[in-house]
Amino acid sequence: MEIRSTTEQDRDAFADTVYAAFARFPESPDALFSALEMERGVLAVAPDGRPVGTAAAYSFELTLPGEILVPVAGVTAVGVLPSHRRRGVLNAMMRHQLADVRARGEVLSVLLASEAGIYRRFGYGPATYTERLTVSRHQAAFAPPRAGGAAASGSIEVLRRADCGDVLEDVYDRYRRARPGALSRPHRWWAGGAGQPPVSVAPRYVAVHRDDDGVADGYASYAVDAGTLTVDETITADDAVATALARFALDHDLVTRVVFKHCPPGHPLRWQFADFRAGQAEDETDWLWVRLLDIPRALTARGWEADGELVLDVEDPFLDERGSYLLTVRDRKAECIATDRNPIFRWT
Repeated sequence: MEIRSTTEQDRDAFADTVYAAFARFPESPDALFSALEMERGVLAVAPDGRPVGTAAAYSFELTLPGEILVPVAGVTAVGVLPSHRRRGVLNAMMRHQLADVRARGEVLSVLLASEAGIYRRFGYGPATYTERLTVSRHQAAFAPPRAGGAAASGSIEVLRRADCGDVLEDVYDRYRRARPGALSRPHRWWAGGAGQPPVSVAPRYVAVHRDDDGVADGYASYAVDAGTLTVDETITADDAVATALARFALDHDLVTRVVFKHCPPGHPLRWQFADFRAGQAEDETDWLWVRLLDIPRALTARGWEADGELVLDVEDPFLDERGSYLLTVRDRKAECIATDRNPIFRWT
């Protein structure tokens, strides 16, 4: 079995193989595959020359605590033909990919896991979570605002997704730079419609909030079907704007319920209702999975809230590596070095 990096000439074979691995047929046009960075792809080739497995990565930035941006690999398109599973193909591709990620100087690799049981054995673990919040409109009255609570000024404009891609890209980029756990969305994704709504050009309306100077500072992408308004995502760094966009969705005519698809667990919107039961949280699940590849660099890159020190014993069975590290934080800055001190915490 040969495991090799792909080139632009492998694009069609790569796409055909990953579609077959998932028993799907190509979508037309397939914007997601058109955005693949083929120099970051991995192809498993059988002795007879047939491709039997794929993996790929996108080049992203991840925001860490402290509003610090680090380059990361976003793993995607991982699949093995059913005829070649349980032969070590996936293990070999993952080792090849992680070696490439390290060689590029990326200290983290991230992904969205199709199955939670697959990626733990490769060193990944869930780092962020999401849930769906469903609100019945007849219960959606807000409680009186607290004294001193600020309401958003400005205005909301309704646009079609096809007419406001540049606005969405700008708002999202400002948001993700200040939100720990958020990933960048490269310009080519927005330009090509790669990904899920509202990045894709699937038909959507977008409520764009503008401040008093007319600058867009938030948006909510949504669609209505059979009396349900579904919000793909609400993006803003301003809590008052988030409330205004939620109120816009909840006041939409000819709608009996509103579904907010991606909310962090414990989303504050539930606490704003006069009736706490108005919002029903459902389908809590893992979202972004993270795999560390350089422990000292990963821990010193981020910001910290408190001083102290910690000895970590880190075992990496998949890459057959182990090390102990002393993490010291002073004035919110971290230093992490190899140590022979007894561990306070063991991480495997």
